[in-house]
Amino acid sequence: MPETASAYVSVYEILDEVGFARHVPAGAGGRLSSAIDRLRRSAAPAEHIALVERIAVTLHRFEWALRSRDQAEIEQVQRDLQIAGADWLQTPICISLH
Repeated sequence: MPETASAYVSVYEILDEVGFARHVPAGAGGRLSSAIDRLRRSAAPAEHIALVERIAVTLHRFEWALRSRDQAEIEQVQRDLQIAGADWLQTPICISLH
């Protein structure tokens, strides 16, 4: 699988793992960072990279909300993750074959 495609797949997998989970999957932040790096190396569209960066920040917010046991923030971040996930599902996979 080309590096770019594997980056897109990684983001889908992480969003699927998070779903309505009450935790951030182990290694999710590192996997998202790796996906961002792969997207940058493959010259993916800037808006795709920005969306994955937004997902990474939102996942970090989710982790902090869970640690602080702030139920209102947990619910808000879950909504934000759902929105980002829906945005990602609408993102076409851009693969360079060069």
